[in-house]
Amino acid sequence: MFSSSAYSNGGGDESHEPPTLGVVDSSSSSSLPSSLSSTAMNWTNRNDLRSALDALDKVAMLDQLDVSLLVHDVDRNKNVPLEQVQFSDLDMLRTSDARSHSNEFKHLLSKLSNHVDLDTHSGYCGGLTRHDCKRIYYYANRTHEIVFHVPSLMTKSEFARKKDIYFSTPIRIIWSKSKAPIFLSTQFKPNPRFKRPDTPIIYIRLTPLEAGLYRVSIQGDLVLEHLQGKRDKRVAIDNDTNVLALFFY
Repeated sequence: MFSSSAYSNGGGDESHEPPTLGVVDSSSSSSLPSSLSSTAMNWTNRNDLRSALDALDKVAMLDQLDVSLLVHDVDRNKNVPLEQVQFSDLDMLRTSDARSHSNEFKHLLSKLSNHVDLDTHSGYCGGLTRHDCKRIYYYANRTHEIVFHVPSLMTKSEFARKKDIYFSTPIRIIWSKSKAPIFLSTQFKPNPRFKRPDTPIIYIRLTPLEAGLYRVSIQGDLVLEHLQGKRDKRVAIDNDTNVLALFFY
């Protein structure tokens, strides 16, 4: 699903030039009475407007999607073996620092999306503004627009704002070199695209390996059901803190 590509205009007839509204050939109407000239003008405007509306109807609407991408800074626990470093998604929201992002993670972002300036960007912004960050990670093709929300790069936002954005994304990617269990929130905040509070959440855990390879673990309701019997997955829910402990082996 994710790949780097050039920006798309989202469909439509690229060769169609929108008509100019309200233009009448003066040579054809100069000799007409004023009443007939006015009628010709109105008739031309209506035809031009119809042509413009027809052109707009040919423009395809892109489906818009938000994806959160959290980074676990394992360097903060240098004295603890990676397989023993336990953490939660809210910990990552609170402590992750863009200055500690590895080159591997930056390379992944560059492959998933384009880093665009909000001031000049005319596509989907995922609700982000200049009050959050200067640039966003954006991907588009002829059917979808995707904004990758990286809270550690939202340098102008407070923790509460980052958490609201994170809870409103149904797809959440976790980047970590640790092999320990991840404690993940089950909360979802409805948004204009997904209005139900029980919207299924998809978690994707990425563990970088060698030679540019990644270990990928996916957990989510109604996702990859045919793989359920092909891996050892244990799920435990802590009702007091409303978090989900996921164990992937």
